[in-house]
Amino acid sequence: MTLHITEDEVNRLLDMPAAIDAVEQVFRFQGEGLVHNVPRRRAVGKSMVLHLMGAAVSPLDRVGFKAYTTGPSGVRFVINLYRESTGELDAVIDAGRLGQLRTGAASGVSARYMAREDAKIAAIIGSGYQARTQLEAIAHVRKLSKAYVFSRGPENRAAFAAEMSESLGLEVEPVDDAETACERADIIVAATDSATPVVEGDWIAPGAHVAAMGANRISARELDDAAMGGFDLIAVDDVEQSKIESGDLSGAVDNGVISWDEIVHLGDIVAGRVPGRSYRSQMTLFKSLGIALWDVAAAHYVYERAIQEGVGTELASFGS
Repeated sequence: MTLHITEDEVNRLLDMPAAIDAVEQVFRFQGEGLVHNVPRRRAVGKSMVLHLMGAAVSPLDRVGFKAYTTGPSGVRFVINLYRESTGELDAVIDAGRLGQLRTGAASGVSARYMAREDAKIAAIIGSGYQARTQLEAIAHVRKLSKAYVFSRGPENRAAFAAEMSESLGLEVEPVDDAETACERADIIVAATDSATPVVEGDWIAPGAHVAAMGANRISARELDDAAMGGFDLIAVDDVEQSKIESGDLSGAVDNGVISWDEIVHLGDIVAGRVPGRSYRSQMTLFKSLGIALWDVAAAHYVYERAIQEGVGTELASFGS
């Protein structure tokens, strides 16, 4: 039986705590060498781009891929989830909300392992679709007392602050510049589509943790070289994907600020192979690009919940 699970159904079945658990588990599998991630590839048409990314998560008996399109009509996401042992297609899952949750969850996992345990103030640079689950995830893993938000549009950041203050029961204050937000923060999240840096090294306080998740094009950067050179520990979701997609890392490597061999996988930190924070003033970075391992792990959770609760629409069997 193949299930189709809609966006509304995903939203009912998957919340942030579950997404964090699923992503943390698959990071651990990654650190233990039990999974295989296929970096994103793109097919560029005249007016639309097709993005493809896949993964095998053998401990869950899962393989799968996410395909999504971007173009003038917007973005559409879908995951095909297979059972590794049989090759059966168990589910076709609409994956917009799933992607938003798993991306936030990854930053949450990074903060759980790399931020100071007493981190209380967050700064969110960006106020768009992804920024909401970024703050939600950080608030889930750390007891925040306040958050600041900056984005280019005053109305957007004010709306974000009002919405997130209410939904999280947390004071979220909009500010007029990114420097003000960053210099006060223990945890900084860059969640923008900017092609040029939005966080500078002079703004980051000693002991801060930064999660940079907005730039996944080799030509785009959210952090300047001063910021990149100031980190004592840099972790990524996938080094090979970083080499073809991360302008922050590639630019800093090209400029002689950092080297690829000093970068670690967050999975190795989660698996206990590399320490995530060794001292209070340590400055840490998680550069997030978004990998299919997270999609497969979250999709597996959604499918199992759907079976338990009788959710989803049965499709004609594929390949039987």
